[in-house]
Amino acid sequence: MSNTQHGKALLDDYAGPLFPGWLGLLGAQLYRGSCFELLFQHAGETVPGFQGMRRNALTSDGYDWPHVMVFRAQSGTFVILMPWQRDIAKTGGTPADRSMAVYCQGDVSEPDMAEAAEYLTATFKRFRDEADAEAERIRLRRGW
Repeated sequence: MSNTQHGKALLDDYAGPLFPGWLGLLGAQLYRGSCFELLFQHAGETVPGFQGMRRNALTSDGYDWPHVMVFRAQSGTFVILMPWQRDIAKTGGTPADRSMAVYCQGDVSEPDMAEAAEYLTATFKRFRDEADAEAERIRLRRGW
């Protein structure tokens, strides 16, 4: 498994895939622990323009993405597709099958997408830091 970018994996009705630099920062927080759709939903709710979650986007290379975060920008829509995380050993440094990808409809600016990524990255980091702190409290309380 890896963070391999699949540049020819098209999504119907969207332009892309795009792999902006901020995807790496977002992924660094996202892949610190287990991910759940509820976590994506809660994180998305911190972002202006978040429209909700969708499931199972199929790209032209046959990959079935399990989680799709939908955002409205000023003149369009963009989605961030989250891959499956089936590599428990993190052989590529991440449990992900491939890189996250961004797809756009309409005229969506890089700053609009980057702003959403900043909110998500900060939220995922806060969630993970809180979980790490709670795990440490439990470890100390149990004397591990």
